[in-house]
Amino acid sequence: MRLFPPVLVLVIVVAGTVSVSQTPDYRDLVTLYRTSSADAVGRVAQMDNAAREAAVAEAARPDGDWTWDDLAAAAMLETDAALLHLRRGDTAGVPHLEAAERLLTRGLASAPAQISFATRWYRGMAGVLRLEGALTPAQAIDRRRWELAMRQPQFGRALDALTNGIASEYAGCVQGDFLAFAVGATLDTPEPRQFAAAARDFTDALTVDPAVLDAAVHLGRIRMLEGEDAEARRLFERAASSPSRSTAYLARLFLGGLDERDAKWDEAERRYRDAASLLPAAQAAALSLSALLDRRGLAQESTAMISGMLDRTGLRPLADPWWGYFNGLGRDPDVLLRVLRTEVSQ
Repeated sequence: MRLFPPVLVLVIVVAGTVSVSQTPDYRDLVTLYRTSSADAVGRVAQMDNAAREAAVAEAARPDGDWTWDDLAAAAMLETDAALLHLRRGDTAGVPHLEAAERLLTRGLASAPAQISFATRWYRGMAGVLRLEGALTPAQAIDRRRWELAMRQPQFGRALDALTNGIASEYAGCVQGDFLAFAVGATLDTPEPRQFAAAARDFTDALTVDPAVLDAAVHLGRIRMLEGEDAEARRLFERAASSPSRSTAYLARLFLGGLDERDAKWDEAERRYRDAASLLPAAQAAALSLSALLDRRGLAQESTAMISGMLDRTGLRPLADPWWGYFNGLGRDPDVLLRVLRTEVSQ
């Protein structure tokens, strides 16, 4: 289905064409995107449209050999190419956006457990389109997100409960006069009513669909803030096995925070390293590990950790999942997309 009216598609102007011998290999561009997003986006945006669409069709073949990681990275590459055109005020991004959705759909066919990635993409993309004034395509994206959830009604109901729980969790932190963002923190003045409501919603989400492990992370954080460390650890351990890299990353990060708070230095270091290896382009795990190493007198290793993080992230528009912890509410769609970029980056 086209995201824009056909009349708009007809006026798309592709800036120049490239001969077959000059056409970059699409798979190489996807690989490049994972380490140098700006270079890859610029090159895919300049590809001959027919050649690019043929490459996307090859990647999306039902019997193809592209893995979920390959397809997710390709989808984000096409997303960024679409946004590059959109923010220039032209419609040449339409085929890129359609390609991104097609690649995600193909990825979900072979990796249905990655539905969290897809739903976050739909929510983030719809939000960004709204901010850019593209209300009709934003509504179309929202509708397809709803249709995706309804194809798995169990997941859809759990997602509703998760979203309600996040709203209550956020309100509980604010109304408790303590926005507890520190990893491993506890609340001196929690807001019992809001936290109790959030805990009920997160428990409901896990009951309806045990695979919605974002709910385990959020419920674990509430238990951690309430000082119920044993229950928090159980929930974080459960979430650490999530196929969603952001979910597993946050679970390992929180486990490291609990270990560090309990002076279990070796365990904390292991947890932070596990989180950092899961999302090499993220920042919070690297910063937590660097601070821990420094406190243990390993200043050289601490500095190397920060230098390595800066080398990997550079000027890329990435975001740590911790920054988007409350973004299940869709408050900042750009951060949602930036976290997805982090998940596919190396």
